[in-house]
Formats: sequence, structure tokens, C-alpha cells
Amino acid sequence: MKFSGLISLKLYVVLILQWIVWSCFTLAEWLSQHDRFVFKAVMFTLFFQMSLVIGKKILKSSFTAVFMTVISLVTYLAVHVVLQQLTQTLGT
Repeated sequence: MKFSGLISLKLYVVLILQWIVWSCFTLAEWLSQHDRFVFKAVMFTLFFQMSLVIGKKILKSSFTAVFMTVISLVTYLAVHVVLQQLTQTLGT
């Protein structure tokens, strides 16, 4: 039972750290809004790799790290889109 709790805590820590990485990506993307798409794609690749490395270091499993990176990206994008929609509807 204690082992299972430790695993879920590690998953939670990875999720939070990866959300911080995705937040930094959003800030960097906002600061470079006039850059070409190629540079934004390279930047996304670098941030994705950084999230993946964080997951691999903490979880010690490549499959779980990839899974958690995709989950964190999808959840972050979902929250980001919902907040954008909210701010647009409240702003008008």
C-alpha cells in the first residue's frame, strides 16, 4: 500500500513540474509572437524534451514518462483553451 502511494505521489510531482514547463513555454511563445512558425516548432520540441527528461529522471520509466508528458500537455492545453474562452467572453 505504501509503495502505491509513493508511485502516485511521483506522478503528481511530475505532472506539476511539467505544468510549470508548459507555463514557461506559453510565456516564451507569447514573448516571441512575431517569430516564424519554424522557430516556434523548435522551441516546442525543446520544451517537450525538457518535460520528457523531467519525467524520466523522476519516474525511472520511459513509457510512463512519455505517457505523463502527453497527459500533462493535453491537460495544460485544455485548461489553457478554457481560460482563453473565458477571458474572451468576459472581455466582450
